[in-house]
Amino acid sequence: MPQGRPWRRARRASAPESPEKKHRRGKSLCQRLTRILDTIRTKREFVVLFGVLAWLVSVFLGITIVTNVYISKPTQSHTTSVELPRVKDSLLTSVLVESDMKSRLGPVSLTSLSKSIPNASLAKLFWVQGKTNGEGHYIYERILLANGWARARSVKENGIFFHFAARYVPKINGKFAYFKPNENVVNRLPGEHSIFSKIPLVHNLRSYQDKMGCDYRRVHPESFVLSDIADCSEFFYPNRSNDYYPDGEARRWFWKPPASSFGRGIRLVTKAKLREHLGVVYETPQPSGNVSSLRSQCQSLGNRFRKQNLTSVVQAAVHPPLKIKGCKFDIRMYILIANTDPLVVFSRIGHVRRCLIEYDIASPSKKTHVCNDYSDKLDDPLFDIHEHLWSLQTFSRYMESQGIYNVVDAVELEISRLAQTVFLSVKNKIPRANGYWSLLGADVAVLEDMTMRILEVNTNPSVHYDTKTWPRFQPEENLLMMGEVLERVLGSHNLAKMLRENPTKAKTIIDKRDLSGIFPASESGWSLLFLEAWGVEYQKVDALCR
Repeated sequence: MPQGRPWRRARRASAPESPEKKHRRGKSLCQRLTRILDTIRTKREFVVLFGVLAWLVSVFLGITIVTNVYISKPTQSHTTSVELPRVKDSLLTSVLVESDMKSRLGPVSLTSLSKSIPNASLAKLFWVQGKTNGEGHYIYERILLANGWARARSVKENGIFFHFAARYVPKINGKFAYFKPNENVVNRLPGEHSIFSKIPLVHNLRSYQDKMGCDYRRVHPESFVLSDIADCSEFFYPNRSNDYYPDGEARRWFWKPPASSFGRGIRLVTKAKLREHLGVVYETPQPSGNVSSLRSQCQSLGNRFRKQNLTSVVQAAVHPPLKIKGCKFDIRMYILIANTDPLVVFSRIGHVRRCLIEYDIASPSKKTHVCNDYSDKLDDPLFDIHEHLWSLQTFSRYMESQGIYNVVDAVELEISRLAQTVFLSVKNKIPRANGYWSLLGADVAVLEDMTMRILEVNTNPSVHYDTKTWPRFQPEENLLMMGEVLERVLGSHNLAKMLRENPTKAKTIIDKRDLSGIFPASESGWSLLFLEAWGVEYQKVDALCR
């Protein structure tokens, strides 16, 4: 006898079916057929809708392909050397008017900008990786497009010269993907964040201090890394001589995260408040045995930071600061490492950034002390950006009205010496290859005695804020500055080529310090800070530590 389910099926099939059961089965089949027809009708409407959407997508893709192939396609071969043509003002204006640049930057005079890219025998392709508008890459893109360059359709395309990489770019074997020394350039240094961010900067300046026998606090405010046991113990050790200002006011410190921007995460604290917040209990001098107890607390604190993957640094507030209209201010300086083999470095002063609350060391408001803490205001169309950001010329006129003359010359000299010192402290850690370049931004505080301190160095300087208000501040100068950045990167590439192909001529030019044929005069204020090539080293000014 069949077992299980096959036997039951066989018995059911052989049994006679009653008329009532046939009627119920027929009714069930009709209902099922009705449901199927309703489903087909719904699916048909869906298919029609899907077909319309597919047609719209195909039209869009067709327009995109035609635009890329017939409009954006370079007029010459990618692999051949070409002479970079200069463009007419009308062409440059039309490119920027038709793009989103006009809405972002407003109306600007572009006559001088059209001269920013020199003639050079280079492939005319560039590549921009990802969404990097916050880094100003789309401005570079518009400058290059207006000067006859074309954007590559793929990063793997042959003949790309400019690579504009995102902040954290994928690497292959420790190097940037698709970067080839002597053939193209990329706007990042491998590991630059571990060279210039807040904590490495403190360590590098201290090492340079030990080497040169000078005090790094002449260049950078006194700083302590709280995740470091020795730093933590020294900072929290009670009754240090500099815990108070001469007037008896408790000294203020900025407690900063290691990597942030726009003043995010910064707290203004006294040592007592920070000790209370972190649970470091010693407030009075203790016997030597208790010093090790303080050290053990710092060790626990460091373990806690590392467990949470956090580090932090405390930096002394610069006091008393020089003030404009009763408010604290700082100065943005730009450092351009145009090439690392040969090593070519430029610098320029950007703008003055003024706090908008009258300065008082005891004020709890962060906007009184941190002048880049106004990013929440920049989207407000009523925000007066010209009170917050001053050009160097406006700053000079104000200082002259206060009886202080020749301030720009003094500021330029002091800032150049600061930049030279910071650069020399990290020079041996910069990776060398013909094609690495990077634009850095440094914030400089000014004291009442006109001495200055570099507060921090940013590897992602905001030459452009993606807001409605920022473009109202000196858009012409910012565009010109970024055009001349490309100009100097190209010149450094040509210098490296000359060193390879005609070393005698290159050495003669370097020995005479006559680089005008390689780097045209800057209209936006770039000046050569450092050059190291062919065993010759040029420094514009002496470093503060030497």
